[in-house]
Amino acid sequence: SIVNVTYAEALMASGDAPAAHRYLRTAHERLLVRAARIRDQVWRRSFLENAPENARTIELVRTWLTG
Repeated sequence: SIVNVTYAEALMASGDAPAAHRYLRTAHERLLVRAARIRDQVWRRSFLENAPENARTIELVRTWLTG
């Protein structure tokens, strides 16, 4: 996850917003697939919110893709 979010941020920083958005969408989809495998809701939420790279991915989706 850290590689995915870092790469998306690097694309954005280099001025390639369309590529950053595409990559972030893919990274977010993969993250959600991984999270869906966690049956316990508390653990799933912790995976998404308490792992810094996962929380950052979700934050970027909210700011970059949903405005």
